[in-house]
Amino acid sequence: METVNGIDYLTPREAAERKGVALASIYKAIERGTLTTTKIMGRIALAAPVVDAYEPGSYGETKRTYKKRGPGRPSSSPDAE
Repeated sequence: METVNGIDYLTPREAAERKGVALASIYKAIERGTLTTTKIMGRIALAAPVVDAYEPGSYGETKRTYKKRGPGRPSSSPDAE
């Protein structure tokens, strides 16, 4: 997002991507006070060191796990009989 006084600040979306959690988990942590925020130009910002120190899962958040998708559905072409 932006650097102010030598500190990098992230948007909630950037913080979620950095920590590998859902955006909703970041907002829940903000609501609980686990993550502190500031406003830069009217937008919510999280200091990168605070995000880096944040441990998801300690309050019920779970890290995202990604599954490799399979080949998908078979085609329904008329020749596939």
